[in-house]
Formats: sequence, structure tokens, C-alpha cells
Amino acid sequence: KIAGTVVDASGKPVGDALVTAERELEVSTSTAARVPTAADGSFTLTPLARGKYQLRAARTGAGEAIVEHVDSGANVRIQINPTGSIAGVVKTSREVADVVVSIESARGLSRRERFYRTGGRYRFEDLPAGSYRITARVGDGEGQNAVELASGASLNGIDIVFSTATVEGRIVDVFT
Repeated sequence: KIAGTVVDASGKPVGDALVTAERELEVSTSTAARVPTAADGSFTLTPLARGKYQLRAARTGAGEAIVEHVDSGANVRIQINPTGSIAGVVKTSREVADVVVSIESARGLSRRERFYRTGGRYRFEDLPAGSYRITARVGDGEGQNAVELASGASLNGIDIVFSTATVEGRIVDVFT
């Protein structure tokens, strides 16, 4: 088993987090155990085989924390830090009504949203600190931007600029 406590940035217990454990160095990413925390922030993950685990504590709308290389039998403290946001405008050479923006972190977090009739404006909330790649798609065009998000920070003005083109021509058939 692995036992422990989940706390927020100020050290207060988090009674509504979900803690999962995945065995490290396994080919599959199947979850070994998943439990909610008690009102005092405590949790116990059982039954677990001997080995090292990656623990993830997540709280809806309030972030997550990851602790790696936890030995079975350990007692750990997991601290969930404040989440942040990333916002900006997708700018192309022509006005568009429909923009698809995806965001991926180096730790595996991935979200994709469609922003319709927003003037290209996008915003992602509840993001944990880390490195992010933001990709915008408009029709066949695509642009990217990379940012580093600090704990609890709000990054605004993360614009994605790229050109779209219109191709005109005439198709000629060899036989006619």
C-alpha cells in the first residue's frame, strides 16, 4: 500500500481530490489504484505490488500534483499548487469564424477546444505549472507557440500568428 495526505498550497488538507497510482516502468499505462481523499486529505492506495509508482492527485477545477518514484509502503505528502491560465488571439491573414486550439504540456496534459465566432480569442483555465505548446488550426492552416507557465500565473497575450493563402487556378485535362 501507499498512504499519505493531499494538501493545498497553504498546507491545508484537500478533502475532495482523487489520487491515482501508476506503476513506473510498465509497458501499459493501466492505473493500479484510484481513491478519493478523506475530509482530512488522507488516502490509502491498496492493493499494490512492490515497486515504484507515480502518484497523481487531482482536484476538479483546482489543479493537480504528480509525485514520481514512490516506493510501495511509503507515506507521502502531495501538495497541489494553484492553477493558472493561458489566453491569446489566433491571428491569420484573413478573418475566420472557427478556430480549433489545442494545448499540450510536457507532462502529458492535453486539451482541445473549438472557439467559434470569438474573433480568434482563446483561453484555457485550470492549468498546472509547466511547459506548454499551443497549436491553432484554421482550415488547412496551422500555427504554434510555446510558453512556460508558473504556478498560479495568468498568461495573456499569447498570440498565435500565421498566414493562410487562397490558391486559384485552372485544371487542364490532357485529353480535352
